[in-house]
Amino acid sequence: MGFILGQISTYYFERLTNFFKSQIWLLYVVIVFVVAIALTYGVHVLYHQLSHRWRKKGHFLAKILMKALYWPLLIFIWIEAISINSHRIIPYIDGSIVSIIEKVRKVTLLVLLAWIFIRFIKLFEIHLLEGRFKSQATDKTTIQATGKILRVAAFTIVSLLLLPILGIQITGIWAFVSGSAIAVGIAAQHIIANYFGGIVVHSDGHFRVGDWIYSPEKEIEGIVEYIGWRSTHIRTFDRKLLYVPNAVFSSIIIINASRMTNRRIKDTINIRYADAPILAKILEGINNMLQAHPDLDKTRRLAANFTEFGPFSIKLTIYAFTYTTEWQEYRDIQQRLFLDVIKIITDHGAQIAVPPVIALEKEQEKS
Repeated sequence: MGFILGQISTYYFERLTNFFKSQIWLLYVVIVFVVAIALTYGVHVLYHQLSHRWRKKGHFLAKILMKALYWPLLIFIWIEAISINSHRIIPYIDGSIVSIIEKVRKVTLLVLLAWIFIRFIKLFEIHLLEGRFKSQATDKTTIQATGKILRVAAFTIVSLLLLPILGIQITGIWAFVSGSAIAVGIAAQHIIANYFGGIVVHSDGHFRVGDWIYSPEKEIEGIVEYIGWRSTHIRTFDRKLLYVPNAVFSSIIIINASRMTNRRIKDTINIRYADAPILAKILEGINNMLQAHPDLDKTRRLAANFTEFGPFSIKLTIYAFTYTTEWQEYRDIQQRLFLDVIKIITDHGAQIAVPPVIALEKEQEKS
């Protein structure tokens, strides 16, 4: 029985050997695909091992590059396997199919290179926006603008490289573009103006995402939430979302309130003419208070001055700058300062003046 099984095994092994000798190309194809499977598995295992090892450590650039390469590399392995096998079996298939496969290979390789670059830029942008790099000052506007420009540049370069491979003459494309540019420019001049405005906004850097901006010429005020190529999104203080075409910013004045170094306190106080004899002491007391105030910037102008003879009162002007630029903190400091001014005035036996009409009405109410 064992002898018979041995003879059968030898017989089928010889037939299989003879088959592969006559069809050596098939064995070659199988080997190439087996190698492709092994490489795919190896890349997959290496990717997960490195991801696990680098999960809690730094290596941000290495992790970004690894993520960008993973899927394009797997596709590249199989494209190359198919390309190699197609050359091996040329005698057995139509030559036109092989040329198509070769063309697809070249196109795919270019697309994969562009995909790697675009994925790397996108992942790098995400890491920057999340502030994962040490000693990094996150400027979201610049990061987003740079990422957009690099992705558009990659897409444009790959498109120009693909055209000759696909048999399309670039000179013809340029002639068509040149001929239609005028018509498109006239029909879409406002859209084009907005896109050029977006380039100017990104390059000038007059404001960025998160800045409080306003215009004295237009009803534009709020916090910048997004700067796109065509429009900028601004969240107003009543929580409405304002969409401003970028072309607008090239023709109006924009004030960036977020870049102020101090907040100013400036107000006028009315003192009765009856208190004129003690006005100098009141001003001295207010000026001493301003110089001693811990929340006011002493490197800026701090002063209380007699500035005007009013129709019913003497006008004093208070001028000061706070260290803080935060709105609520500034309001609290201003409130405390005004209360101190009222106390100084009343401590000297003076009073804040009111218009005669109001004073007359109060006298009539008392009587």
